[in-house]
Amino acid sequence: MLTLTPPAAVGLDPNRLANIGPHLDRYVDDGSLPGYMVMVARRGRPAYLRLYGQRDVERGLPVQEDTIFRIYSMTKPITSVALLQLYEKGLFQLDNPVSRFIPAFKDLQVYTGGDGDNLQTVTPDREVTIRDLFTHTAGFTYGNNDAHPVERLYQQRNMRQGTLADMVQKLSTVPLLFAP
Repeated sequence: MLTLTPPAAVGLDPNRLANIGPHLDRYVDDGSLPGYMVMVARRGRPAYLRLYGQRDVERGLPVQEDTIFRIYSMTKPITSVALLQLYEKGLFQLDNPVSRFIPAFKDLQVYTGGDGDNLQTVTPDREVTIRDLFTHTAGFTYGNNDAHPVERLYQQRNMRQGTLADMVQKLSTVPLLFAP
């Protein structure tokens, strides 16, 4: 069982935290979600925990502290919050070029035409910035289909295989789909 710190001890307002449960409960009550777990921590200390609904609807099993959830595309807001915490600490600015942190992204090119071994590219007017990454305007794509030559390159180079370092290296060799 998780030990909670009194919210006020970490600078959180318990009355405001009390609003979280009723707000989220309605999504379970109206059938939009089977269940949820929410925890608020500050300074590394958990101060609020709420479990509600079911982890297994068919068997009627309630959400528990050790319930595992698939988060799918929720990694985007989680990553964004983590990055914004680093931003608040002054570790980067939104208009910093990404190459400051990932040097392999210094000389990215932008697709202008062609296909296969005959791709034409140009140097973009500016480098990809952290702001571009946040707003999904950097020019990267997912490679989910083969409708575009850049998408096909993603597939041919197996972007999703290997380590993060492998992916960065591969990504740095494929042109951007559009200019940042």
